Amino acid sequence: MGEDGAIILPQGHTFVKDLDRGGLVSLDTKMKVKTGKYGVELPYVHNSVVSAINEIPYVMTITDALRSEEMNKGREESVENSLHRLGKAVDFSIKDKAGESFKVWLKTTAGKEWKKKYKADVVYHGKEDNRHIHVEFNI
Repeated sequence: MGEDGAIILPQGHTFVKDLDRGGLVSLDTKMKVKTGKYGVELPYVHNSVVSAINEIPYVMTITDALRSEEMNKGREESVENSLHRLGKAVDFSIKDKAGESFKVWLKTTAGKEWKKKYKADVVYHGKEDNRHIHVEFNI
C-alpha cells in the first residue's frame, strides 16, 4: 500500500484510495483479454462487476479495464474521474462478431434488463483503430 493509502499493484502503478473498498479481481473470466496497442495493461476489474461481465452471452474481447492515474492521463477521450480508475469500467472490442452481437443484444429485453440490473451506461467511442464499446458499471 502506498503512503497515502492507495493500492499499488506489482506493476508499480498507483490507484485511488477508494479502490480497496471492494477489492480487485483478475480478469479470469470467459472473456478474451487483448494486450498490446489499444489493449489491457492491467487485467483487473472491481469485484462488483465480475458477475455483469460473466452474464454477457458472448465471448467478448476486453481492450481496457483498470487504469492507474498515470495510465488514465494518456488515454484518448479519458476523463479525470474515469470509472476505469476504480475498476468499474470495461472497454470491449467492436471489431469482431461478438462485439457486433453485443451491440444488438443491448437493444433486446434481456440486454436492457442487464443494463438496469448492473446500472450499466454504454458509450460507443474511440477513433479508428481504437473504436470500442465503453461500459461503466455504477454499482
